[in-house]
Amino acid sequence: MCTQNTYYKRPQVLMEMEHCIEQVVFECMAENIKNSAYIGVMLDETCDISVHKKLAIYLRYVVDGEAVVSFAGNEEIYDCTASGIEEALINFLITKGFSDKNVSQVFGLGTDGASVMTGHINGLGAKLSKNSMLTQVHCVAHRLNLAASQAGKNIDYCKKFNETIHALYRYYSDSSVRYDRLRELQQILRGKSVQITEPSSVHWLSVEAAVKMIFSNYAPVYQSLESDKTTGKADGLLRFISNVKFLIFTALLINVLTVIGLLSLTFQKDSVNLSSIAHNVAVTKDTLTSNAT
Repeated sequence: MCTQNTYYKRPQVLMEMEHCIEQVVFECMAENIKNSAYIGVMLDETCDISVHKKLAIYLRYVVDGEAVVSFAGNEEIYDCTASGIEEALINFLITKGFSDKNVSQVFGLGTDGASVMTGHINGLGAKLSKNSMLTQVHCVAHRLNLAASQAGKNIDYCKKFNETIHALYRYYSDSSVRYDRLRELQQILRGKSVQITEPSSVHWLSVEAAVKMIFSNYAPVYQSLESDKTTGKADGLLRFISNVKFLIFTALLINVLTVIGLLSLTFQKDSVNLSSIAHNVAVTKDTLTSNAT
């Protein structure tokens, strides 16, 4: 027998309440979307914790003359081709109460640069172009990330540096003993301890936090590896970071990634205009050029 307190903690009851909240929120959003003359769709493929393919769907529409962006759903997809994504998207919109008329009102499509999305012949944008006014946009922040990563693609030291900071993160995250020793050294040498930041394996811009952490905590990291240098992993990492080239390159990366990171944040603002974008791009180029010289 459930008391009043335990009843509302039951998983089935919580799921039902979440479902009811979702319905109320979506019904309000759907009504606004149906009344909007134009709809924009932003999509991204991702994986959940069980490695199931998901399609994150955001909708952009007009309410009282103002553009509004809302998270619409996170649908599981089984066919990751352009046709499969198109079918999943249209079925999602229709099952949520939108008619074919609303689907044809999609005038904007924002995605990453994967060929399944942007292919001119068989990409999702090409399949949705029943509306001749459809404009497809490859996310400009994503393009900047790609440009940053490809800039160092053919530089051997860039690749070795990237591999090393990933190995450094794993070296401490895989052992609580090593991590505790590093924290003690941080307390002694810097008066505070900070967590080792995990660098992303996808975008160079997300490496910024990891690079800054290593640079600001170079002495504790060096001392920690020095005390463990009898082990193969520590000795290899120590030899790489003890070279002055590592420090110079780390400082250079901080300067470069900080400047480009600010430009990326500008691209991600809710409201920007072309004049401000052009100005920020020009300033970024000038700053990078002056740092290089």
